[in-house]
Amino acid sequence: MITLHKADSTNELQEIYHLRYMVYATEMKKNIHSSTEQLFDQYDEWGINYYALDGTKLVGCIRLNVGFAHQFDNVWHERMAVPGLFDNNPKIGLVSKLLIHPEYRSTNVMFSLVKLGYQTLLDLEVQMNFITCAPSLIRLYERLGFIRYRHHYIDKELGFLAPLLLFPRDRQYLKEISSPLWRIGRKIENNLNDHSVKRNLLSTLPEYCSKIISADSVYEIVNNLVGFQNISVFESFSYDEILLILEGAVLIHSKIGDPIITKGEFDNELFILLEGDLLAENSKIDIGEPLSVDPFLKGSHHTINIITKIDSTFLVVSRKNVMGLVVRKRELYNKLIENISEYSSQKIV
Repeated sequence: MITLHKADSTNELQEIYHLRYMVYATEMKKNIHSSTEQLFDQYDEWGINYYALDGTKLVGCIRLNVGFAHQFDNVWHERMAVPGLFDNNPKIGLVSKLLIHPEYRSTNVMFSLVKLGYQTLLDLEVQMNFITCAPSLIRLYERLGFIRYRHHYIDKELGFLAPLLLFPRDRQYLKEISSPLWRIGRKIENNLNDHSVKRNLLSTLPEYCSKIISADSVYEIVNNLVGFQNISVFESFSYDEILLILEGAVLIHSKIGDPIITKGEFDNELFILLEGDLLAENSKIDIGEPLSVDPFLKGSHHTINIITKIDSTFLVVSRKNVMGLVVRKRELYNKLIENISEYSSQKIV
């Protein structure tokens, strides 16, 4: 039986820190080093840490920091803030270190922790909540109610991260997108701030995405830019088969000089170049081609660096979504892996 708890003791926190290290450093092979095999930072000093147990086994955790803009450090502001967003000193939240033990990712542990975190945001009257995530998780958080509003950045430990923002008390939007959080928040009073003012501010930003882009819309955009017949990964795929793969895919726009693939890192995504130009070691990547496919196939580290020479657009396919095809559509999974492998055998990256 899964039970949820708030960490109040040093022993509880140390177990959480160890789970973080196990997931980020051991499993995901992120650039994290700790002699104690624990991962923590300054936000743990004033954060709220919840965790999930299966009996006595730690199977998940989540951290919340709730306060005002001045309590968050300069690095956070550089990555997350935009001019005018914190006018009138709103109460803000930061959700981070949401991790699930590998054996429990097909259970409801993650959503149970998310619901508990969301209820805490409501109880503490948080007006805006922030989170960062890898490209493979963007669709998941968008379905919960988060929106993309500014450019991604590269964290020296965790790699490629996208900032997202949630208005916890915006019942109308949560209902509109059928967020599972809506049933929790539908009874709250929504008069703490005017969401429309902040949304209007965000709508002036080039990275702002006001709605979830469906798999159908992603298909249309990619097809207009490149044409799926020109993407070797999707060779001989039907429209319906492509849509299944696009369920967990996102479009990423990168600026000139952005690092897309970093030597030594491990990612859970396959990047496919749709427009732009790249600087890659010992190779040229053409429009419609995937980047650094061997790590995606083998779960290994990248062996080269790839950066954008000009502003570029990518289709990013989630490894998790691809692996989900093993059970649902094994034949489709085999065909996709065969296409990627054939491409890999012909290219350096």
